[in-house]
Formats: sequence, C-alpha cells, structure tokens
Amino acid sequence: MRFQVKANTPDTMDDFLEFFELRAFRDNPQWAGCYCLYPYHNDAQWESTTPHENKTEAMVRLAEGQIAGYLGYLDGIVIAWMAVGKRKNYSRVSATFATEEDEQKSIFSIACFLIDPEFRNQGIATALLERVIFDLTVKGVDIIEAYPMDKEGSNAHHHRGPLSLYQHAGFKVIEQTNIFTRVQKKL
Repeated sequence: MRFQVKANTPDTMDDFLEFFELRAFRDNPQWAGCYCLYPYHNDAQWESTTPHENKTEAMVRLAEGQIAGYLGYLDGIVIAWMAVGKRKNYSRVSATFATEEDEQKSIFSIACFLIDPEFRNQGIATALLERVIFDLTVKGVDIIEAYPMDKEGSNAHHHRGPLSLYQHAGFKVIEQTNIFTRVQKKL
C-alpha cells in the first residue's frame, strides 16, 4: 500500500467531495453534509444551512482556493482530510482566539482532522500531521495550533485529532476548557 498526501486545491475538488460524501462519516451519518465548513461559520449561520447548501458553498470555496487543507490518499483513494489554514480565516476559531499577535505572526490552525473509519489507528493521522508540519515550516509559519476535543467515546469524536497525536508531535497545551484543549507548536 502506498500513502500519499496532497494539498487541497481546485484540482482536488472531486476527491474532496468524494471523501466527504462516501467515506468521512460512514460511522456518523448525522455529520454528513459538513464539507468542513463548520470552522468558517458561527453557530447561527451553521444551524441555518442545509447539507445541499454546504456542498454548494464548498464547491465555490474550493474553486476559489478557499478551503485550505490536505488530502491523504492510500493507493489513489482519499482516506483522510485535514483542514489547516490561517487562523484568521476560520471565523469560528478567530472569534475565540484572535489577538494582536495574529497580525505580527503567522499562525495556522488545524480545524478538522478526519480519517476514513476503516483506516483509523493505523498511523495515517501521524503521517498526515508530519507532512503538514514540514510544509508549514518550509513556508515560514510561526505557530500551528489545534483544538482536540476532550470527549470520551468513538474515534469520530476526535474530528479535530486526539490530544495524544499532537503531544507526540511536540505540541504544548496552551489552554484547557470543558470542551477542548488548545495546543500549539512553534515552528
């Protein structure tokens, strides 16, 4: 088996859509229709959209290069997705964490981390995260942060990546709430 990582671009739109429609939420169909737009919207906006509207918006954003992230392929089939982009571009995240530091430093956020249920716990997340850290280091990004959820339950509840994944990669805990842990890695 051969694992490959590609940056999400307008050229990968079909792969992105296929992953979200066929693989990402096989074990949690109630989450289908997200298309990784949740980080871009506040609660009121999010609750007022339908899966069809999300797909349409995702296609427009993808065509314009506005859904930053990486796709993970195994033997040519997309089995993983990581949404990672400038923190200030994720309105849900920036509303919570935006500071003057954002203007002085290049801060990126991992907003979502999905692995096809069939391929979880096989090192895919680690390989994807390592590639992202390398790429962002090369680009001169100062800080990368993530927001793993502190929920017990199925692997699906780790749609932001598990805390142990980030700690293993050298991320440090910055803040802990009753819902998530904010972790950062200086690059």
